[in-house]
Amino acid sequence: MLEDCNKHHIFVVIYISNMDTQLIQQLFTSFESITYTIDGVECWSARELQNLLGYSDWRNFNNVIDKAKTACNTINEKEKHHFVDTTKTIPMPKGATKEVPDIMLTRYACYLIAQNGDSSKSPIAFAMTYFAVQTRNQEIIQKRLSDIDRIKAREKLTETENMLSGIIYQRGVDSKGFGNIRSKGDQALFGGFTTAMMKRKLNMPEGRALADFLPTVTIKAKDLATEMTNVNVVDKNLKGQTSITKEHIENNKAVREALGQRAIIPEKLPAADDLQKIKRKLENENKKVLKESKHLSDDNSIKVIKSLTDEEINELYRIAEMEEIETEFQSNLDLLEKDGYEYGGEIPCDNHGGDHNAELWTNSNGELARVCKNAMCRYVER
Repeated sequence: MLEDCNKHHIFVVIYISNMDTQLIQQLFTSFESITYTIDGVECWSARELQNLLGYSDWRNFNNVIDKAKTACNTINEKEKHHFVDTTKTIPMPKGATKEVPDIMLTRYACYLIAQNGDSSKSPIAFAMTYFAVQTRNQEIIQKRLSDIDRIKAREKLTETENMLSGIIYQRGVDSKGFGNIRSKGDQALFGGFTTAMMKRKLNMPEGRALADFLPTVTIKAKDLATEMTNVNVVDKNLKGQTSITKEHIENNKAVREALGQRAIIPEKLPAADDLQKIKRKLENENKKVLKESKHLSDDNSIKVIKSLTDEEINELYRIAEMEEIETEFQSNLDLLEKDGYEYGGEIPCDNHGGDHNAELWTNSNGELARVCKNAMCRYVER
């Protein structure tokens, strides 16, 4: 049970807050460095954006791009104005060059790609804000990321409190009792200040939830205390308002103590901006992305030529080479299946250190073929 944990360790979760300032600076600089301007239109290369967003495989990133294109078409916006097929010319050894397929993306296209990516990844979470705001100001981007973090914390608190309400309802506590339990928890967290007293202290409008005016750290503190109550009510099989109220008070006191050890006094923190107003502001900014994003020409003759570092050249060459290997492998595998070969077990593969297996395939004539699907091999041998 949570009460058996060391208090100095379990509460570290409430300090995991906004994206690290150094990481924001790093990402901001990286995104700025790959910006192009073509015919007065700010745009980005999909190949370069792929690497920044953490996708090692072009085909996987293409899947995200396809989802973004679908989203673009859904609102009857012309895809060709935001996703323009092109090629990237990269220098090769001995003065040679190589062309690889690429896509030039408008700000709106990049925004849709970020929206369809995994927002739990820091680069994608950053990209969702970077491409949503029509500014190159790092401080404004950082403020927006903080606002988003606070909104997510508030939504998480609502989910946790709804869970608690459901758990205790099954244990004899109605909605009025839930309100009393939550208020007693607030009183323990805020050093004796009840929910109503905190609302007056923060000079809040009538009828609004306290959490809508709390800073992120306090919202997360309330959420953690409520999560602990959810766990312990079930683990201890608590029933009735009295025992559950006592448990919730103790959990809030424990969280308050952990905050105090870091010189954070919840009731002394100033009121934060109205969360509902912030949500409306962000929603309006999101709607402006398309309106303020310029269109690219759909001229397929656009080519991206950029001076790359040796490391970037090697990476693009590796990606292109892997794509060729994968295409050839899939073609050979299709032929194998077409010729009636079937899977017949596994044998050790003697390539690349022999630390993996290859598949043995056979046909009705007893002819054998070996197939290795390992990323380092990708071959079909008859």
